[in-house]
Amino acid sequence: MAYGHDVSIPGVNWTHAGLCHNYPLILVSGCENVRITGGGTLRGMDPGSECEDGTNPNTIWIGCQNKIHLILLGMYDSRNVEISDLELIRANVYHISTYACENVYFGNVTMHEATCASGDGIGIGIGSKNIVVDRCFLRSNDDGVVLCSSYNEPRGLVWWFPKPDADNCISNIRLTHSCIFGGHGLTFIPWGTDNPDLSKQEISDIVAYDNILGGGYSVGTWCDNPYYGEQPFTNTEQDAYSPVKNVRIYDNIYLAKADLLTIKATNIITDCGLISASDFQHGDFERRNGQNGWIAGLSNWTYEKNSSPTSVGVTTNNNGYCGYIGNLDKGNARLYQGLYLARGKHTIKVDLKTSSVTARFFVQNVRTNEIVKSIEFSNTEFKTYEIVFETQRSDTYYIGIDAGNAKSGSAYIDNASVSTESLPVPKYYRTNMDDDNVDFLDKGIWSIIDLDNNKVLAAPIGNSLSNVNFRNKYKDFDFITNICIRSSTATIDGNIGFLVRYMDDNNFYFLEYNNVENFLRVRKFVNGSVDVIRVIHNYTLKLNEWYTMGVRVKDRTFEWYINKELVISFTDNDSNFIREGEFRVNAYNVSAMIDDVEIAEVNTIDFTKDNPPIPRTGDAFNLFNVIPVLLLTGTIIPRKRKYKTH
Repeated sequence: MAYGHDVSIPGVNWTHAGLCHNYPLILVSGCENVRITGGGTLRGMDPGSECEDGTNPNTIWIGCQNKIHLILLGMYDSRNVEISDLELIRANVYHISTYACENVYFGNVTMHEATCASGDGIGIGIGSKNIVVDRCFLRSNDDGVVLCSSYNEPRGLVWWFPKPDADNCISNIRLTHSCIFGGHGLTFIPWGTDNPDLSKQEISDIVAYDNILGGGYSVGTWCDNPYYGEQPFTNTEQDAYSPVKNVRIYDNIYLAKADLLTIKATNIITDCGLISASDFQHGDFERRNGQNGWIAGLSNWTYEKNSSPTSVGVTTNNNGYCGYIGNLDKGNARLYQGLYLARGKHTIKVDLKTSSVTARFFVQNVRTNEIVKSIEFSNTEFKTYEIVFETQRSDTYYIGIDAGNAKSGSAYIDNASVSTESLPVPKYYRTNMDDDNVDFLDKGIWSIIDLDNNKVLAAPIGNSLSNVNFRNKYKDFDFITNICIRSSTATIDGNIGFLVRYMDDNNFYFLEYNNVENFLRVRKFVNGSVDVIRVIHNYTLKLNEWYTMGVRVKDRTFEWYINKELVISFTDNDSNFIREGEFRVNAYNVSAMIDDVEIAEVNTIDFTKDNPPIPRTGDAFNLFNVIPVLLLTGTIIPRKRKYKTH
């Protein structure tokens, strides 16, 4: 038994005593058909802790050196496990670790009151598969739900051990109906680059929906393998990660931004701003950054087999490898990658051949299911094809091969790549968020949502600071939109408004509505100095009601319209007035929605007329429904204020 946070293992990072040396409070090892259920509480180390809050960095380390750190619940090499209706409190290291396990259900597990650092919630690693995290709650100081794909982990020395010869993919993981607040709400740790077969180290088939995710990042990553590559470890390598593919993250409340840093994942679709790679990863089926003889296999490739287990795979091609679909007499098979193609002109180069059958190369829009481009091929020697097409809207596409008309035989693919040439963005346009023009907007972390069968552009629930950029620089223009504030986490300051002639973070005009103090305000920022130009007090925009807002900018004169009424007009006669810059819709501590947006030449929009259609709110988001879980995460302290839902 070791005291203190870490033990010494030369050359190894993050050697927590509770992970590397001490046994868990409860250990499930080499077991099948296990239930640990409540109600009940697993309580960790209390004596010696003066930690007033498990997320307070000023007190979290007090007494650490005198504690015996141990994981409250550890599982290794086990199957068919249920962990439900439990409360885990006072943990001083990871709450739950799940290594080399399959078929595990976590339901209604609450984890809080951490008493030391490294308070990860539910760790899933060493090839664990088929895991459900359902109705779980975490408030802690480190990552919430952790997906860790590691190979020959040097920290597994006592109660868990690496399995370098096994399939170490982390796959088929579902996170639902949970509230997770930590360093990262959901985090990807792809540390499998030292596996000679990279396809055995993928993080794949991950689904997360109907959760509240918060902390430093709602979705994040630690993507530089500390146990292979540059030594000593610096956490700065750009490509020291194993593959991530087949991810769906949607319909969650994001209390912080999502970012996978340098990871180029494939077939990832989210509503939090994470997108797939724009070019094939391992498009030549060859291993990069590996040693001689190391292979990539089907890394980053998504596939659909027919009834034959060998109907999709990798085979040799000259001195390298290629992908194939085969046994097509047993049905269709598909091999493709999910890539995010920005609006532009795309050129795909790919080597294709068949066994004297006619197969198909396809480009399929995932959102619409439409085949936007396809070619048939039947050549029996590899031939390089070049496919050129344009997309007017950025989207995710499946790109690869399937049987086409073939009812037998096989087809092969190799050396696939995509290059994209951007198309110019027009200066003036209108979009209803359900047409190709929506792609002219730089949406940032805003996303298109369906509101009562109407598409709108929305900031995420729990939004802190975000904006929508119109990409061009404007001097004189007219702008109009329908706008709605659907929720707010603001307690001191929250606003929705427009950044006009935005040059940089220190130079712009800001037209804003403050939803905490209920006023309209115009400020000018010049070299970081702020000048308040105009304020209108006691002006209220109701939550979940739609308003039409217009802005006219002409030389030194600025006009702001709300519901056909001119509410603010001013002229900047200062010598330092800002002449030109970007135009952005800006939201701070509010989740706003916009629709029916138009930016046009000055004096061309009649702001005294309606901007049809005003979208219906439908079943709008009610903040009261989320206050209990936000209080659990410590994200807001609600003011005594009435929120009205329509």
